[in-house]
Amino acid sequence: MRRTLNVNGFTVQAEFSDAFVHQTLVPLLERLIAKHFLTNKRQVVFLCAPPGTGKSTLAYFMESLYPQYVQALGLDGFHYPARVIKTSTCVVDGKVVPMQDVKGCPETYDIHQITESLKKIHTTNLVWPYYDRGLHDVVQEGVHVQKPIILIEGNWLLLNEPGFAKLKQFCDYSIFITADKDELKDRLVERKVRGGLTLEAARAFVERSDLKNVERILKRRLEANLELRVKQGILEREHETKAL
Repeated sequence: MRRTLNVNGFTVQAEFSDAFVHQTLVPLLERLIAKHFLTNKRQVVFLCAPPGTGKSTLAYFMESLYPQYVQALGLDGFHYPARVIKTSTCVVDGKVVPMQDVKGCPETYDIHQITESLKKIHTTNLVWPYYDRGLHDVVQEGVHVQKPIILIEGNWLLLNEPGFAKLKQFCDYSIFITADKDELKDRLVERKVRGGLTLEAARAFVERSDLKNVERILKRRLEANLELRVKQGILEREHETKAL
């Protein structure tokens, strides 16, 4: 099944197998919708994965299946603003480093703002910030949260580290996409080039930041309800540990 989607400011051609869509995605979304009507409560889903797995594309594809019910949101709108990242340092693995050099790691996100927004999202139609990859910055005047099924995608939603580990309490269901690190490398370089970097600069950034983030996510994450895997560019279901 194919869809043309707008993902973080880029037009993306999304394609997933009919079997995956009808055997995994559609039943899950229909269960979430049914639970919403049964409980009369908004359902919040975390979609977590390393960079380069296509999680953003999957999130907006799922939204396109039931647009009247499902709203996809990204965690990247909670990055610190570009002006802060360009002028600040943070501590990563015990070392003080420029934020600009490690942009995308948990230390470059405002965990307080994330937590406060998630505390409200079940009951409030708040405004959700988003990250514009064309501007390379966050947009605070973002998206109005208003639908009954909220699908939040991000790298660190299931990170088992102080601060982030507490986020899982705010979701009703969680999904994790795993993948081989080497398979993700080319995807990550291509994404940085599309964002405006030269090929050389893109490769350097991926080695310095993105691939380290991939390792950190895969090694330090909480278990999800539904586990998916990317194999040679194809997204497949692995197992569901706890159904709705």
